Amino acid sequence: MNALSKLKISKKLYVIILIAIVSLAGIAGSNLHQLEKVYDLANYATINTVPSFNTIYDTEILFLEIRILMRNHILNTEDLKMTSIDREIQEKREEIKKKQSYYEEKLISDPEDLRLHKAAQAAFRDYYNNVLDPVLALSRQNKNNEARELSEKTQDYIPKVEHAISDHIEYNQKLAVAGSKDAANAKKMAAWINILATALAVVLLLIASWVVGNLGLANPITVVVENLKQLAEGQTNVVVSGVARHDEVGEIARAAQVFNEFVQKLNTQAWIKTHTSEIATELQKAEDFRTLTQTAVSKVAPVIGAGHGAFYVLDNNDGRYNLLASYGYRERKHLNSSFAVGEGLVGQCVMEKNQIMLSAPQNYIQINSGLGEGPPACIIVLPVIHGERVLGVMEMASFQVFGEREKAVLEALLPVLSSSMEILDRNLRTRELLVASQEQAERMEKQAAQLEEQTVEMEAQQAELMETENWFRSIIETAPDGMMVVDAAGQILLTNPNADKLFGYPHGELVGGQIDHLVPEAMRGTHSKMRAAFMAEEQSRAMGEAPRQIHALRKDGSEVVVAVSLSPLPARGGRGRCVSVAVRAA
Repeated sequence: MNALSKLKISKKLYVIILIAIVSLAGIAGSNLHQLEKVYDLANYATINTVPSFNTIYDTEILFLEIRILMRNHILNTEDLKMTSIDREIQEKREEIKKKQSYYEEKLISDPEDLRLHKAAQAAFRDYYNNVLDPVLALSRQNKNNEARELSEKTQDYIPKVEHAISDHIEYNQKLAVAGSKDAANAKKMAAWINILATALAVVLLLIASWVVGNLGLANPITVVVENLKQLAEGQTNVVVSGVARHDEVGEIARAAQVFNEFVQKLNTQAWIKTHTSEIATELQKAEDFRTLTQTAVSKVAPVIGAGHGAFYVLDNNDGRYNLLASYGYRERKHLNSSFAVGEGLVGQCVMEKNQIMLSAPQNYIQINSGLGEGPPACIIVLPVIHGERVLGVMEMASFQVFGEREKAVLEALLPVLSSSMEILDRNLRTRELLVASQEQAERMEKQAAQLEEQTVEMEAQQAELMETENWFRSIIETAPDGMMVVDAAGQILLTNPNADKLFGYPHGELVGGQIDHLVPEAMRGTHSKMRAAFMAEEQSRAMGEAPRQIHALRKDGSEVVVAVSLSPLPARGGRGRCVSVAVRAA
């Protein structure tokens, strides 16, 4: 059999022709014709069916990725991130368009196939026009609730696209099955001709024909055809037989194996992206570091099959990495919950800024449950890096060695964790500053009320109020960003040196001037209306983040791109309502 598997079908037929007598030449020629027909029919899957399935499955995966990106677009409020998602969605749409054009040009089998292809294109257009484009338009305007409601109301368009793709795949499966049946019928005809030749030939021809026809051709082709049927039905765990053969059967088997590996790779990528997106969505809900890190280890561990997990976060006060969240972790006296740089695997991971993976570690923590405990087979320690800083370290342990798929999920999640931790840190610091400012404003209001009610102690309270105001001014003076206080009429009441420097004015010269003078002339007409609208809303606002740039006018007439944060201040004394303006060069 090893010798037969190394021979091409034509050479096997030559062996039969040499053994047969001249009277069997016609039968042998017919047998060769039938065998070549079987090969052509079976090879159809490689030429047409496999690319068809690849193209349709690609569009299905791209459609899923577009939906995930649309959901992330709705959930995200950062202009830079939204622009990046917009670009990714456009790229996915262009890729779908290219694959549909390629299918129409190269892979259409018959009119019904063309009709189903056109139906899928129409379903995609309906989804773009009625769901994707309107939802993204609302999301770009930061109308996230309206975008989410529109997305939910237009859910019916998603099944239409999925059904169109499913119908197309089902029809291609039918084509593949029909081709396989034709190959099987042609094989049966070849077998009958082989039987007739065996009946007319001598005993030697009987033996040779049986060996070549059945063991060398029929059985391997049947096995390969069965493998092709399984692949056409969507099975991805098929073990393709005959890959090591050197004949045409081996070529078909190797082509089927390539297709099988490609589908498995696509499934793995889809699995990774799906879990990464789900975990990233959960991380965005966290409002403190303990919740964020606990969500990370709790969601990651089941996905990668880990029985133990821990998350260490940097303490900015002492530079150590402290245990903040865990999964399947039981506290032990002899185990550290805090590490310095270079101390233990956690500290070593921080120092190297690279992942560390060990198999069958000795004297390691036991993974335990209600039924027992045991040492892990593999541990992996990964740094969460933002810029040059290691924000935290995630450690996972499992009874099994982590495979490439599990490691790919972890590597995909590290940038998500880094971004989430950095954003949360900024939000918490902003929240603390806002609370401190509000508390200070409340104290100043109470002091003002006491000054009005207690006329006897007016001088003492006035001195205290001036001291508090000077303290508040010192905060503004030393703020890292440019700070200004503007009243409802647009008059600048207070500036700090950073604001004066940004606009090119000597310190104090801006005070008493109009905020409109810092706006380019082309925008001054609308700026006063926007200022009045903001005063009516009384809500904080941040402006100027990319790609929506804001230009400001310097004293020398030049313009500078700035980022501006507006916060309403409570009315105090005779000044009425004012606005705190934080400005920095973008």
